[in-house]
Amino acid sequence: MEEGYTAKAEKETGKASGKAMEGLLEYIKKGVSPYHTVHAAKEELEAAGCEELELSEPWKLQRGQGYFVRAHGSTLFAFRVNPGFVPADGFRIAAAHTDWPCMRIKTAPEMQSGRYRKLNVETYGAPSLSTWMDRP
Repeated sequence: MEEGYTAKAEKETGKASGKAMEGLLEYIKKGVSPYHTVHAAKEELEAAGCEELELSEPWKLQRGQGYFVRAHGSTLFAFRVNPGFVPADGFRIAAAHTDWPCMRIKTAPEMQSGRYRKLNVETYGAPSLSTWMDRP
């Protein structure tokens, strides 16, 4: 007996969802810090044909082309110019960020406590502080 349309669609959707989940998990494994996340995103954008731009250089944008800009190693923004873009119509932006709760090393980080040397850190985001036992 032949499967009905709904059963076939559910199987295909399940396969697609599984592939999407595998891709997401692989991406999460690559993104162990904001810097790694930006690097993984850069690789994906380049594979998709996007061009990297420099903040300090003039941009020559083309309709239909994708672009991305990296700053400070931990920031990336990407965009695509709509093929039918008309400047008078304005533009839309969607945004996300690549950071998460963590301890960031301060600019003058070296500390001495008895015979131990420490790095002075500050909280960023909303980390679970009880897991950081030895911090200033």
